[in-house]
Amino acid sequence: EVRGNSRLSVGEVRELLGAAVGENILRLDIERLREYLAASPWVASARVRRSLPATLEIEIHERVPLALAELDRLYLMDGEGSLIDIYGPRTAGFDLPVVRGLNGLDADARAGRAARAGALLDDLGELAGEISEVEVEDSGDLRAVLRGGGEIVRLGGPPYRPRFTTFLQLRKELVRRCPRAEYFDLRFRSRIVAVEPPVPAGETETARAGSTEVVRY
Repeated sequence: EVRGNSRLSVGEVRELLGAAVGENILRLDIERLREYLAASPWVASARVRRSLPATLEIEIHERVPLALAELDRLYLMDGEGSLIDIYGPRTAGFDLPVVRGLNGLDADARAGRAARAGALLDDLGELAGEISEVEVEDSGDLRAVLRGGGEIVRLGGPPYRPRFTTFLQLRKELVRRCPRAEYFDLRFRSRIVAVEPPVPAGETETARAGSTEVVRY
């Protein structure tokens, strides 16, 4: 009996258990069966118990994809930065943000960056649907590209949701006031800094002085 599975089919769970199916239930190594299940990247944790006379009860807690990690190809990634599965025909139904900036790193550095991006998306909850891309910078700060208008916001450490919510509430007004903004900096308390590109040579000092605008809230 299998419970808690969504992405894994009962047949795939049976396959993970291997030779256990059909064996004497009293002779089974329950801990080893749990390890077999945990070997699947979709399985965050699993419980296995005997139900005499002849049933194994399996309870699975699956990983929840929050993003697509860009490496040699796209992979589904959870909130802890763990890679779950290749993004392909079987998983094409997921419409998730892409996490960039992971290529060319050793395993520890990649895992750290992936986990930081995952923490952002996990904290945002349903608001993560507003984001199309996330890049983790060398400093650890995050650059997120929004769906729709493509605005870029920079974020530092958590909590992310309060500041991101405020930005979304002010989004239209901020874009109207700062149409040339390269990005909106949310790393400061009670203010959003709109950073515009350098003013081309020949423009007035008045225009040059408007390259950064602070919006308090």
